[in-house]
Amino acid sequence: VLARHNLYQITQELALIKRYINEGRLWELVEIRCRGHPAMLDALRRLKSHTEFLERTEPLSRDGALFYTGAESRARPPFLRHAQRVMERYVPSASKAAVFPDGSKPYSRAYEWEFHKARRAGYVPIVITPFGPVPAELDEIYPLAQSVFPEITDAETVASMDELTFNFLEKMGFEEVIEGCDVPEDGELTYDPDQIRARAISNYQFGIEATNALFRGEIEIVKSRKTGKIRNVISDGEHILSLRAPDGLYTLKPEGAKRILEKVPAPFMRVAVNDDSVPFVSNGRNAFCQFVLDMDEDIRPMEEVIVVDKDDKFLATGRALLIKNEVMSLKKGIAVKVRSGNGDDA
Repeated sequence: VLARHNLYQITQELALIKRYINEGRLWELVEIRCRGHPAMLDALRRLKSHTEFLERTEPLSRDGALFYTGAESRARPPFLRHAQRVMERYVPSASKAAVFPDGSKPYSRAYEWEFHKARRAGYVPIVITPFGPVPAELDEIYPLAQSVFPEITDAETVASMDELTFNFLEKMGFEEVIEGCDVPEDGELTYDPDQIRARAISNYQFGIEATNALFRGEIEIVKSRKTGKIRNVISDGEHILSLRAPDGLYTLKPEGAKRILEKVPAPFMRVAVNDDSVPFVSNGRNAFCQFVLDMDEDIRPMEEVIVVDKDDKFLATGRALLIKNEVMSLKKGIAVKVRSGNGDDA
């Protein structure tokens, strides 16, 4: 009877682990279970020293929300990724900043009037969150919007929030920083929130150089009639980007990819395939690992990529499923989930 009981428990536990792996939530399960023994908690805390390594294989976004279960959650790669990108890729739309406390999400809805007042007065609204500083125009991207935190914040998270925010404000070089409640009422500046948001998301996702290549000439923002949110970005009459509703990030269109290829040198965002793969990828077929010649080392899983031939000619756009080290070491499997091919080379 005891042996049968143990077998059932082991089978049940293995099924639970498989489910968490399939859902991309294994780290969350480890955080829940680590409280059962001090040695397990110590092992989890040691992962913090390997966060940079783990960030390389962390998908850009996931289907589910990120759950914060304790101070150990701060060692998860999305926290490091946000801190790096907001420090390196954010370009303020004004020279002054107004900081707001964390609140309900999305922040642009909870603080709608306060953010509008700050913009009119010439201030960039910035929310201090458990992820660190979140500029108002980035409040709907993954995982900033797709995360759940307890209302009572632990001391370690508060200290990290304050440190990250201080470093961010210092690096941005704002002329003035005030509390959100101190924003003057008489601001009269005009601004376009959609243009600010569209460009900021592109900077965060693709980088400043790629954004400069994408956003040129006359920019038109197409919004959803139902939600009022950004759906498409048109530049000089060309559809370059579409914004995904689930994670608030962009899908790269062929016209946008060609602009990046033209202005940003290789291997940025590229996955180069051999001649055997060219006709298939051009027609929208996936790019497989055994046909990849080279790819950008900075590409992360689920990131938008540009598939090119050996001469850096555009073939298709898609989303990477693996990083370079994985692709180059595998002989089977999909490297890029191709979305749209050129078709002219078929």
